[in-house]
Amino acid sequence: MGKSVGLLNYRNGHGQKKWRLGTTSCVYECPLLDNVRRLAGRTEDIELIFYDNQWGSNWPNSEELAELRELAGQYDLSYTVHIPSALGTVTCDSKWEEQNYALVGRTIDCLEELHPLAYVWHWEAERFGKLPSANVEGWRGALQRVAERVEKAHWVAPQRLAVETLSYPFELIADLVCAYDYGITLDIGHLWIGGYDWEKAINKYGARTKTVHLHGIEPFSQKDHHSLIHQPAEQLQRLGTLLSSIVGEQPRSITLEVFTEDDWLSSEHRLRQLWS
Repeated sequence: MGKSVGLLNYRNGHGQKKWRLGTTSCVYECPLLDNVRRLAGRTEDIELIFYDNQWGSNWPNSEELAELRELAGQYDLSYTVHIPSALGTVTCDSKWEEQNYALVGRTIDCLEELHPLAYVWHWEAERFGKLPSANVEGWRGALQRVAERVEKAHWVAPQRLAVETLSYPFELIADLVCAYDYGITLDIGHLWIGGYDWEKAINKYGARTKTVHLHGIEPFSQKDHHSLIHQPAEQLQRLGTLLSSIVGEQPRSITLEVFTEDDWLSSEHRLRQLWS
């Protein structure tokens, strides 16, 4: 199989790159802004990963926001924003519903001035794996109530809120995502490690996809979020071909969702060899 011709060079009718290749704000063991400073000029998009939990938070202050805007303008840098999410499983009760709704609102209120391409949104599970809850209908009901409240708040266009594919089958929530016209974060690494039909997912949800997360599976530990050097070239070439087929003028991002410089640089080098 040959190269996926020019995927990373495609431009829309406005001269904008159709796919912006980037990585996370956690490549280096330092705060978010320091990561952005070190990455600016070396990547096209940065997924800004925020946390807000009992151990602390990393919300930016006004001076840090101003510098993030300045770096974006200076280096033609775009952002996606990862809405803070639980580090593990959750209990989807009324308290969680209120916290989740408020967290989405706070994230948009704080960060919309950065004009992110998308907000990455976890619809969290009560357990890890293919069955997200012992009571799937109750879990879905909690998600639907939050989704409806967020949609009615009109904080941003709903398609910029991109619900991520996690460990459970996306089909369990796809009807809700589409009903409220949300976007999708297609995490290919999650689909690979979960054994899902990732090609079918791209064909089915590609038009609604706003950002793609990409990371390899380390063969010995069988853990994801590692370098793409672990993935077969044929698989990556097929991925590039399928992404090339997604229509639409809006710029999208491909995030190499890894957390070390070596994993980022080796992954980017692999893709540019195959996709440029």
